Amino acid sequence: MGASCNSGGSGQSGYVQIFGTAVIPDVLSCVLLARDLKCGDLVEVKPGEHTSWSKLRINPFGELPSLQDGDFFLAEETTILRYLANTYAPERYGGMDPERKAVIDWALDWCRRVFDQHLQRLVHPILGLPLVEQEEPANKNPQRGVKNTEATTVLGVFAQKFLSKSTFVGGELPLTIADYKCGTAFWLVGHATVKAKTGFDLPQRIRRYVQDFLKGTDNSDLFDSVDEALRAKAK
Repeated sequence: MGASCNSGGSGQSGYVQIFGTAVIPDVLSCVLLARDLKCGDLVEVKPGEHTSWSKLRINPFGELPSLQDGDFFLAEETTILRYLANTYAPERYGGMDPERKAVIDWALDWCRRVFDQHLQRLVHPILGLPLVEQEEPANKNPQRGVKNTEATTVLGVFAQKFLSKSTFVGGELPLTIADYKCGTAFWLVGHATVKAKTGFDLPQRIRRYVQDFLKGTDNSDLFDSVDEALRAKAK
């Protein structure tokens, strides 16, 4: 565990617990940010435990990730990312620059609304995670190629909008909370096992962004367990 950072308020402990498991994409981005900020870490939740009384006290919807910081409880990936930055590292959320904050929000909301459907379609079945919409196997789904093309197209637009003038969303290092969300999602869909299973190939500009993202975090080893899980599914 990393050392705790300064507490952000009367309800905050200065050491955040993020409940979930690292193979869940929404959990992975939040834990990575908390570790980079040295203000928290993952608390592993066993299958079914998220609906226990103690966890429902934190998040009555019984979903992951959820967060506890002192006597303050929170849930939902992008909400947790915003909270961590606002509380412990405002520069990761644009600081006091409203236009930069808005751009970061734009990328965050775009990824959540537009790209998460591709993340779920491409990665969740391989990791055994639930899908919002069930998809047939590739050999029975002629639309997969069309959807892969759609994913490639929207990633090209993302790169043109958010990465044409800077290495990361909203500028250079340090990473912003949009980079934690987008970089994690893009790393997952760009994994070799995903390509082998689905035929999806990450565009070169986005692949370079992912490489820069991994260099920009102090805790890229957090991806090791997910990498291992994905590699195991390739066999």
